[in-house]
Amino acid sequence: MAARVSCIQAVVGGALFIVPTLGSACSCLPDSVEGHYGAAAEVFVGRVVTVRDAAHPGPLFDAAAAVAATVAVEEAYKGYPASPSAVWSEPVHPGHCAIDLAVGGRYLFYVHVSGQVDLCGGTRRLLADDRDELADLRRLRNVLR
Repeated sequence: MAARVSCIQAVVGGALFIVPTLGSACSCLPDSVEGHYGAAAEVFVGRVVTVRDAAHPGPLFDAAAAVAATVAVEEAYKGYPASPSAVWSEPVHPGHCAIDLAVGGRYLFYVHVSGQVDLCGGTRRLLADDRDELADLRRLRNVLR
């Protein structure tokens, strides 16, 4: 019994040291490909052509600024995104789930109806090992047409 209490104390005590670290990071829960796909207005792979500071297009986070990007769409999985397509994100800083969009970078975009992209919505830089997710997106595109 004493060992069980010590184990619980160690786990709880360790959690206290982790919590402050979590507070400074994006804290959305992971979602499935299907979940991100269902929540997005448009889903596509694209290469960022331009990035600029812009006026915030909506009331989210009460921010005064946003980052606007122009993206050349390479393959669409949901919706009918124009190419080039315009998306926006919150400025990147601790605690926000904004994505750092870099000119020339290839990303998998899950775009909200407002045009916003973020880490919680599933948008991220495209990696070589994302082949399985892209195959899932092609399957969803073909099934849901």
